[in-house]
Amino acid sequence: MRKYGESMIRTIIMEQAKVREYLQPNAGVTSDAQCGNALVSWLLRNAPDGKLVMERDVRQGLRKTLARLGAGALGYASSNLVRQGVLWYGAVPNLKPYKGRQPHAYRLMDASGFSSGTYQ
Repeated sequence: MRKYGESMIRTIIMEQAKVREYLQPNAGVTSDAQCGNALVSWLLRNAPDGKLVMERDVRQGLRKTLARLGAGALGYASSNLVRQGVLWYGAVPNLKPYKGRQPHAYRLMDASGFSSGTYQ
């Protein structure tokens, strides 16, 4: 009776491992997805309370990722995440423009779909 119970539990555990491996989140196939995952991860670490983070600080924090993927990936990733409602990105009011460009900032809005390093 005991061996039957152990083998049943072992079978359930093996099946669970297969299901978890199958449902494991995608680390990001495209450069936009990789950049989006890096951006949300960085904001979760550095501004989890939803405060505004200046674009300059974000670019500085993601400099290695952007050097690998290209600066354009951040623009595409940001616009996709804004459309999904994950983050807010826009001009910061009441700040003086620098060289004709209004300063921009990021704010993490809803990262509930984010777990274990990748946004789903």
